[in-house]
Amino acid sequence: MAELMKVDYVTHDESYFKNTIHSKLRRIALSLSGAVVGVHSPDDTDLWDDGTAVDWGAYESNGWNCMVQIPKFYYKVENGTLGMFKDVYRCEVSEIQREGFKLHPVFERIDGVIENYQYVAAFEGWVDDNGRLRSLPNKTITIGRTRASFRAAAQLNGLDFRQIDYLLLSAIQMLFITEYASFNSQKELGKGMSLTANNFLRTGKSLKNGNRSYGDKETNSAHMTYRGLENLWGNYYSYVDGVNFYNYVTYISKRIFEDNKTSGNYENAGIRVPNNYGYIKNFMRVDGYYDFNFLPVEVGAAEFSYLGDYHFYTSGHCGLAFGGATTTQGHTGIFQTNMQISSTSALSNCGGRLAYILS
Repeated sequence: MAELMKVDYVTHDESYFKNTIHSKLRRIALSLSGAVVGVHSPDDTDLWDDGTAVDWGAYESNGWNCMVQIPKFYYKVENGTLGMFKDVYRCEVSEIQREGFKLHPVFERIDGVIENYQYVAAFEGWVDDNGRLRSLPNKTITIGRTRASFRAAAQLNGLDFRQIDYLLLSAIQMLFITEYASFNSQKELGKGMSLTANNFLRTGKSLKNGNRSYGDKETNSAHMTYRGLENLWGNYYSYVDGVNFYNYVTYISKRIFEDNKTSGNYENAGIRVPNNYGYIKNFMRVDGYYDFNFLPVEVGAAEFSYLGDYHFYTSGHCGLAFGGATTTQGHTGIFQTNMQISSTSALSNCGGRLAYILS
């Protein structure tokens, strides 16, 4: 490995991130046409940014969804040695194009067409009476369906509505590690909801957190939220679209999502995941287009290691769910991977998270 350029590493307090891309993630109201029709208060999602109260009944009947807006960003990934450290991964993000940085591919799904934003549901998915996957507070989370079923329910909002896909997930993971300088999300924001809390069925626990991150790291018995993304891990699994696996080989699609596909829109990413269970010990590092990925290449770490998230697998054709669930609290986290997902799987502890993807 090449020797990396030495940089001065410093620890930043929360105030530093008020001026970074991380602080630009915010909860907004998105219409069925994809228009931003309202911006929530950064401190209280029950309010608009002008301080007036949100009428959630009208919000729901209008077909709006509460989403987190993710602005365009650039990134740089390096692998190498640094002095006595022989296996170093370094990642940087920037709001503007800098030397050596490239646009995260989530913002350029079609070559030459660059989007300024991506949108992910603030809340875990609820399927309404019209069969649409929604993102609203104070709703009973829908679980126990297949990935394809949630995909179809998302698109009933409109063709550009999907469920969260692998490009979006990887962008959020990259923002997390550049903010916390850690792969151990449990350590930073807790394991998530506890089964004994008996309140994990409903959305909206983080309304008073607004856009702020929160987690109970002491008792691990409360919700977590990362930059407005409530229960991103530790409550229910969420299916991930746009990525398929066949006999541990990874295939990724930028736009058109189908099960069991390994050709056409799906491209071999050059990533082979482990064929055994365990806590993630290392991620697969690849050069080129797919250098943004955070899929495991090695397991066998201790539960409370630097990485600390868990990997499940199966052979043959399978999909992906992430985040872990209350029933498997030691296995939760933003990098947790569950590949025990066949095209007919309807996991009882897995739901869908809405996204808006311009294509």
